[in-house]
Amino acid sequence: MLLTQEAKKHLREENRVRAQTKKEFLSDKRTSMITEEETELILQRSFEYITALMEFNLVNLEFQFNHYLYQGFKDELQTNFSTRLLVEADWNKLVERDPKVTSRDTI
Repeated sequence: MLLTQEAKKHLREENRVRAQTKKEFLSDKRTSMITEEETELILQRSFEYITALMEFNLVNLEFQFNHYLYQGFKDELQTNFSTRLLVEADWNKLVERDPKVTSRDTI
């Protein structure tokens, strides 16, 4: 329990610091002409941004698929599954006949 509280406290502090830090794409102290290093920095940051967006979209997509499948499965179980299982089941294939019981039934 104490470890959980420590972890939550650490995450809160980390999020507070991250929210208060100023994000900058390029440094404010630069020349009016773009340099080769700044071009590389722009390309690297753009790649990181696109990668983060793709990862975010993949997580959201996976969640949506899982939720849709889970919810559909739950709905199907609640409405049709049990009645269809009983009505449409082929009991001759599901249950093996016991010869002793069959012979007792004919007597």
